[in-house]
Amino acid sequence: MKSRFWVFLTDKDVGAEISIGRRRLILTTIAIIVFLFVGITAIFYAMFNREGMLSVVSSPDGAQVYIDGLIAGPTPLTLSKKNGRHSIRVSKEGYTALPESLSVQIDHLVTTVAKFNLLPLEGTVPPPIPTTTVVNQPTTKYPDLPRRDESFPPLNPTTAPLDAAARAHQIAIVSVTSVPPGAVIWVDDHSTNNTTPATLNLELGVHRISVKKPDFSSAEGEQVVSLMIPGSTYKLAYTLIADGGSKFGKIIVATRPIAGKILIDGIERGTGLAQLEHIPYGSYNVTFQPVDGYLTPLPRKVAIDPTDATASIEAIYEPVVSISVSFDSHGQLLVNSATVNTGVFVNGSFVRDEANGPVKKFFSDNNMWAWEFGFGYANRNPSGTDAAEIRFQLPEAVAKNALKLRLYGYATSRNYPLTISGKNRITVELNGRTVASEIVPTRNIDSEDPPGYDEWRIGAWLVSGENKLIIRTSDRSAAYYLLNRIAIL
Repeated sequence: MKSRFWVFLTDKDVGAEISIGRRRLILTTIAIIVFLFVGITAIFYAMFNREGMLSVVSSPDGAQVYIDGLIAGPTPLTLSKKNGRHSIRVSKEGYTALPESLSVQIDHLVTTVAKFNLLPLEGTVPPPIPTTTVVNQPTTKYPDLPRRDESFPPLNPTTAPLDAAARAHQIAIVSVTSVPPGAVIWVDDHSTNNTTPATLNLELGVHRISVKKPDFSSAEGEQVVSLMIPGSTYKLAYTLIADGGSKFGKIIVATRPIAGKILIDGIERGTGLAQLEHIPYGSYNVTFQPVDGYLTPLPRKVAIDPTDATASIEAIYEPVVSISVSFDSHGQLLVNSATVNTGVFVNGSFVRDEANGPVKKFFSDNNMWAWEFGFGYANRNPSGTDAAEIRFQLPEAVAKNALKLRLYGYATSRNYPLTISGKNRITVELNGRTVASEIVPTRNIDSEDPPGYDEWRIGAWLVSGENKLIIRTSDRSAAYYLLNRIAIL
């Protein structure tokens, strides 16, 4: 008899197995979505947030670095920056940076190097800079990246061939002079075949420069110059001493009251003071450069010989004095370096009174504007006389004895009221002292005399500081006086 086994599958068991399958499918789907999201995010980050390396160096080190206006740290400095252009500058106390700033391009997987040269603010010959620059390489992010320099042209000479444009950035100008001239110029122990005075174009770097002339020795010897700035000009001057030590002398030149530039045989030798020692016997021309507001001293020629081996010169820069009062063609009063008042001179003093002083008039026959001077007050006794007061300042250094007063004035034939006939008479006072009294003008407006002036030397009456000039008709005058211009020069 066969036995039969029956297996019963319930709905509960089938449902559990279906639930497990669905769960696995959902988890797999979520894992795929998360993987895709992370991958896409990484791709977009790499595409839009790529970075390169930036290295900033300076010579000397220790300069503060500013990137896009923000402090980044001292040089040498290496850090990562986002792609694109960035503004770089450096600053160090006591130095000026060349160039002042750089705009650099940062690219993905590339190290960009920005170099700056720091020049001392003081001193004529800056210290030599290293011929090589050590740049810190990045050690953590892109150790083997290609490098690109965005910097000022290198300061040390290069042996690599340069095209014309590149070579222009490597050259500085050196001007070499000597007293006496005609010395051969040597650079780094090699003759240039140029004689002083001459201008040389030398590659940037440190050079030893000397001059040689038969029977002479250079007082300065060999001079060392560090050429750091492309296109700049350096000046070297040499004094040549005659061999034997007995055929030379000295020139001392000083200027006052200001420091003017002094040239000896056309070579600038100092400002305010120039001393040349051990110069050969002979004749030398001393000239001076103009200074605004002052008269340039005249050139001088000095001779150095056994009888007079030292020549001393003191040159005076005299302030330019130009004081004037005049009428233009439209009747406007033009005043230069002075103040003007009009009024009446009465009882021994000047009284400012524009209503009763000289009258401004136009004289058509002479096509001229002028003050008409006459009597002062019509209804007073004493009446006084018309007067003009001019006040002006003189510096201490002015050579007063050389100054003159000019009055561009004219006598007239027009008498005062109630007078039959008379002459013009004028009086000039300066600082309370009489320069000219009861003077009859040399020219008459009614004659055919050409325009002119009356002139006096007034140095004896001038003082340093404020001066007061009074021009008036005198008490004995009986006819009007015309005054067109006043000048002190």
